[in-house]
Amino acid sequence: MTNSTNVMNNVRFPLNWKDKWPEYYEAMNTYQREGKNKHDDAPDATTGLVEKAFGSVIQASQISAGDLGL
Repeated sequence: MTNSTNVMNNVRFPLNWKDKWPEYYEAMNTYQREGKNKHDDAPDATTGLVEKAFGSVIQASQISAGDLGL
């Protein structure tokens, strides 16, 4: 949960990601902090990528377009 806000605010997906990766899309958009999450691998893996790339806790101001390869 530490980086969930950073994931939501800073990770960008292609416009058609719902069609390209429907299971991933579903897992990312139905995850609940507390509840009946059948699968949480997608949110966990996505958060792990953010943490690996930018450290365990990041602030949005620390991320530049260059960091993202843009």
